[in-house]
Parts: sequence; C-alpha cells; structure tokens
Amino acid sequence: MVPAADSFSLSLGEFSRPGLGLAGLELAYDVRNGRLVARAGHLEIAGQQWRDVRLQCAAASLQGTQLKCSRGELSFAEGKAALAFSFSLDLERQAGDIEIALEDGGHLKAAMSSGGELRFLLDNLSLSKVSRWWPALAAWAPTGSMSAKGVYRNGALKAQGSLREAGFSSQTGLQAAEDLELTFSLEARPERQGWGWTADLSWMAGQAYLDPFFIQALPWSMNAHGWLGADRLELTEAVLQMPGVAQLAVSAVFSLGGQRLERFSFSLAGGELAVLGPTWIAPLVAPANREAVNFGGRLAAGLEWADGELLAADFVLEEASFGMEAGAGGEGFAFGPVNGYLPWRMAGEASGELSVGEGRWERLSLGRFSMPVEARDGTLRLGRTAIPLLDGAVVFDDVHVRRQAGQWLGAGSVVIEPLSVRLLTEALGLPLMNGVLAASVPGLGFRPGEITLDGALVVSVFDGYLQATGLRILEPLGASSRLQADVELRHIDLAQLTETFSFGSVAGFVDADITGLELSRWRPVAFDARLYSSPGNYPRRISQRAVEDLAALGGGGAVAAIQRGLLGLFRDFGYRDLALGCVLKEGVCSMSGLSSRGDGSFLIVQGGGLPALDVIGYNPRVDWDELVSRLQRVIAEGASVVTD
Repeated sequence: MVPAADSFSLSLGEFSRPGLGLAGLELAYDVRNGRLVARAGHLEIAGQQWRDVRLQCAAASLQGTQLKCSRGELSFAEGKAALAFSFSLDLERQAGDIEIALEDGGHLKAAMSSGGELRFLLDNLSLSKVSRWWPALAAWAPTGSMSAKGVYRNGALKAQGSLREAGFSSQTGLQAAEDLELTFSLEARPERQGWGWTADLSWMAGQAYLDPFFIQALPWSMNAHGWLGADRLELTEAVLQMPGVAQLAVSAVFSLGGQRLERFSFSLAGGELAVLGPTWIAPLVAPANREAVNFGGRLAAGLEWADGELLAADFVLEEASFGMEAGAGGEGFAFGPVNGYLPWRMAGEASGELSVGEGRWERLSLGRFSMPVEARDGTLRLGRTAIPLLDGAVVFDDVHVRRQAGQWLGAGSVVIEPLSVRLLTEALGLPLMNGVLAASVPGLGFRPGEITLDGALVVSVFDGYLQATGLRILEPLGASSRLQADVELRHIDLAQLTETFSFGSVAGFVDADITGLELSRWRPVAFDARLYSSPGNYPRRISQRAVEDLAALGGGGAVAAIQRGLLGLFRDFGYRDLALGCVLKEGVCSMSGLSSRGDGSFLIVQGGGLPALDVIGYNPRVDWDELVSRLQRVIAEGASVVTD
C-alpha cells in the first residue's frame, strides 16, 4: 500500500483565453495543516494587469474530490488590502461555488455546474473599495455602488446590472460626475480571438463634466455592439436616443494597452440646436460666457477623427440662428436664419456655402450675405464675403483656416468700405457726428481666444482723422472680452467737437495720442492718453462755459482765483496752448497738463491775447468712474458742474 502524501504541488507556465491571461501559476497544499497557497506571477483581464497574485487559505480541507476553504485571503502587489473569500469545489465533477466578501457589506458570489455553466452575482459592490485592487479605476476616484448578475454558458456571456449614486473625478478635475443612476445589459461570445459583444445602457439621473462639456441625464439610452480583444476595444456602432436628436450614431476604437482613443466618428441627423447648442457648442465657442449664448434651428453633422487628428467634418444648417445676450457694457449679437453646408477635409476637397438672412452686432444691423467655402487638404477657405453695414460694407477676403498643433488658426484680410459716421453714431445712440469711416486690414489673424488686425482703422471726423493700429481682440465671445489698440487723432476741429458734445465752445485744433488702450466690454480699463494743441497758426478762443466745464473736470479751483472775476465780464477768451493727459491704471486717472506746478497742480490752458486766463487742475489723481460721471453731467446738463 502506498502511503498518502502529506502535501502536493503543481505549476503551470502559461494559460490564455480571449481577454484572459495567466502566467507563472503555482499551487501548493499541505494536507497536515490544511494550508492552501496559490500564486500567479501575472494575471491579465481585458487589458488590466496584476502582479504577484496570491490566494491563501489557512483552513482548507480535501475530502475525496471535495476541496473546501472557509477562511481565505486574496491579495496582489497592486492591491492595498486583502479580500476575504471562501469556496467549495468538486474536483471530479468540475463544479463548485465561491464567495468573496467585500468591504462595506458587498459580496461576489459565483457558482459553476458540472455542465460548465457559471452564474455570478455582484451585490452592492462599492466602487471606491474596488479601486483599491483595480489600479485602472483608482486614478478616477470612483464612488457609488454596482450590482450585477449574469451567466456564462456554452461559451457565451449574458449579464445585467446597475450603478447607483455613482461618480468619479480625474486627477486634473477636468472629468467628473456625480449622482449617476445607470442600468446596463451585456451579451458576449467568442469571436476573432476575442469577444464580440452587444450592450444596452440607460442613463436616468446625474450629471457629468467632461471638459469643456457639462452634461445632464435627460434621460439618455444607448444600444451598441463591438469587439473586445486582449488590448483593443472596438465600438462598431452605438445608437443613442436623447432629447433633441432624431438619430445619433457613434463608432470608435480604443487601445486598452496604450489607454488612448485611436479612431472616432459620429453622424447626427435632425439635431435641434436649441437643445444641443447650450451643451455641445457654447462651451467650444464661448466657454466663459456659455449661458449667454442662444441657438435655434436644426443641424445635421458628421465627423471622423483618428490618431489625434480630425480627418473630416460636415455640417448642414437649416433655419439656424446664433446669438449672445446683451451683457455688461455690450449689446450682444445675433445671426440668422443661417442655411447651407459647411465641410472640412484633412485630405481631398469639398465645397459648400452658407447664407445668412440678417445679423446684428451690438447696436448695428447687418444685411443679408452669403459665404462660399472650400475645404482642401486641411485648409478651409472662405470666398470673398461682403456684409452690408449701413451705407457701406465690411468685406472679408482670402480668409483661410487651418488646424495646427491642436488649434484652429486663421488669417486673411478685411476692408471696411466707407461708412457714414453720421449714420454710425445715430445707430449707436451717440451724439451725431459727420465724417467717413474706412479701414484696410491686410493682415487679419485669429487663434482661439484672440483676433489680431495688422493694419489701420481710419475714421475721418471733425475735419481731421482718427487712426487705430495694433488692434487685438481677446476672448471676443467671452464674458470679459477685451480690445487693445494704439490710437492717434490729428487736426481735430475743436469747434465741431465741442458743439457736438455740448461742451461750451472752443476754437482751434488738437492732436491726441492714446497708447496701450484696453477696453473691457467696450469700457476703458487702461491707457496712456495725451491731448494737446495742434501745431500751426489758427484762431484760438475758448468760451466762458468751456472754461467752467474744464474747471469741473480738473477739480475745484481750476481757474486761477485772480482771474475768476473775468468769467462774468467776457463771453470768450484767447488762449496760447492747451493740453490734458490721463494715465488710467487700476481705476485711477493720473492727470497732467501743459506743465506741473510746485503745489501738485497742473496747467491745462495757458491764456494768450486779450482777454486771457489760465485754467489749472488741482486734482492730479481722479477716480475714473467719477471723471466719466463729471463729463456725462457736463454734456447732459449743458452747463458747468459745480465742484467743491
């Protein structure tokens, strides 16, 4: 009789199945003390890998063909805590069951019949605890719980389950979700050394932020099918049902080993822009002001993307409208209805055209215009487009857009055909002025969040001109859009200027230089400005009221005390020179004039001829809002402002 062995062991070099890999398996059982130890050097399931996987049972028993364990632990190198488990196996019938107790009361149960059928049940599985032994999940800080049940029979898998109060957050915070409620079902079968699968998903509650999109359950549902290999997940097609969409289909390929999206495409039909726009378009075009953007009409679209590059895109607009509500310091804009086809191709070519019924930018109404487009080898070109404005037009020419280094970059030229300044000021609700506005900007450039104009904007006004150069518009659709420029004014007729703005009467001409001008929502926040008499011989007179108005702006006592009595005797006075400067920074205007005086005051108007008087400013630092209020009161009241 051969004596029974006190222990036995076995080893297995490598074992693999679609989506499953096992290497370096060792099993040892000591009959005397009931200790069972199983170790695998490497375990891989659906692309997720674990090292040094250990199963230890301190109270195992082998009776005939029955192997049982009541106090076992499962651990591995990547895990932060061991899992408690128990099992019972019939080695002859190849049947048994296993139960793993999880923290927070969750359980994993599985039972295998002699016919090879495997049933499993996940009950209240804590996602945060699972992440301790599933490294791929740990980086997403999952929360909530999952329950599921399923069966594996004749090589096919069927499962269904749900997520409750689930959420996640990436390390950067750019992807996050909370209060998710989802149900799912899954079927899989062996195919092409992997698994072919179909799935249904319903999202009933919760919200997610996937930078830059904020998405809420409406609810959504999806039916999908694809293929899963050892290191590759293929989404052959997913059809989504969601409010505001007649049909939406998606396909994709994801590398499990490289953790990257290799290919992605979608097609959309019957999209209602009023529903889709706030979630999917506004965050792209106006991320800081998305709630102020409004949409209407319908959209059809298609997109193909691969290896980090956009390959093709197509958009069809039907009676679409786009606009932004008026905000602080601005009147907003609106365009529509917009109809037409807009394509883009990384390789090859396609052409289309967009027609716009009408538009509004701030207080300016724009006429009907059309925009021909051509996509060729990664560049989108816009044909010559003339947008009617008042009695002229804004003409864009040779505008082309190209995607480079992950950004959309563009260039072109723009011309403002002569516009009546009188019509312009009337439309803007400003005091009526005569003159002509024209511009030629041969170097128009734009990138995300910035528009630059390499040229000059020229306005012929008050028998002189205003010229703006170095124009930059930052965050044009943002909540804090800004305009930067340098401005010069030459030979401005003071008589026309002061008459237009009801600022007394001054005869003469002035020049002005404004450097570092910055407007936020059309309100100045910074500049260095200086206004001064133009060179040359011409009559220089200033009225009594203009003196008083300048006195109001310059602060109390702005007229030399010894000359104050002259104001009641004469209607106007001669002057030799005038100058007024302001450096605006952090809401304060640092004022200056022709010259500074020892007591901190500064000379604004130097008298000359008969009668003559000087105007002096005594307050070199003035709150900008207060200065603007003074000027507005002077103009509105048509009389001097009394100051202390």
